[in-house]
Amino acid sequence: GRVHKGFYDALDTVWADVLKTIAKFQDNAQSLWFTGHSLGAALSCLAAARLLLEERHPLNGLYTFGQPRTGDPVFANRFDTEFGDKTFRFVNNRDSVTRMVPRELFYAHVGRMIFFNKKGELHTDEHFWNKFLLEVEVGIETFEDPPALIKDHSMDLYVANIGKNLSAMPTW
Repeated sequence: GRVHKGFYDALDTVWADVLKTIAKFQDNAQSLWFTGHSLGAALSCLAAARLLLEERHPLNGLYTFGQPRTGDPVFANRFDTEFGDKTFRFVNNRDSVTRMVPRELFYAHVGRMIFFNKKGELHTDEHFWNKFLLEVEVGIETFEDPPALIKDHSMDLYVANIGKNLSAMPTW
């Protein structure tokens, strides 16, 4: 599949350092997990794909927060086939970054979505997510309250919502 060129180029810039760092610190078969927020989430997703599919290096899991779409549906399907059950993508309510790059440009999300609604309540049901997408305006009106959108993208809010829902977190 294809991935976003800007994300790919950004990862390519640091890839040799990533591999060196993994080799340096994974010296006793320690488990390896990737995580990231926003751009870091997109890069950690691509790093996981690259590590698994190109390097054939084991990876235990991927947790992302406020992740934009990173690749086309072919990439997403291949990624999910190989690693989707170990990928957890957190979305806060109206976090607009999670709606970038648009589906209309043939980009798709990967992994299991964990969604926090406006009240910080946890939802993992794809049907709830699809209903939410149909009800929420995603046009220019979406950006009428920039402070709310920025707050929904805040890592602090992600952490707070996870804290409120620890007992309800899925174990998959």
